[in-house]
Amino acid sequence: MASPPTCALRSASRSDHGAWRKKGGGNHAVAAPFLFAQVGRAGLTVAIIIAAIILVIFVGRNLWHARVLHQEERTGVANDA
Repeated sequence: MASPPTCALRSASRSDHGAWRKKGGGNHAVAAPFLFAQVGRAGLTVAIIIAAIILVIFVGRNLWHARVLHQEERTGVANDA
């Protein structure tokens, strides 16, 4: 009696976890959604960092401008620095 054919995934031993994925070729449909999720997460992280930098600059400039206006009101002299 002949043994049933084995799948390439089942022939790998338990000690080399996921080694069949690293050899190239094969089933890329499994890895593609994970890759796109990582790229999307990285893009979102970059967008959040850029938005935070813009927010910090905007708030800092507004605070500086409020301080300059208050100083000009007190002294009556324009501070163009």
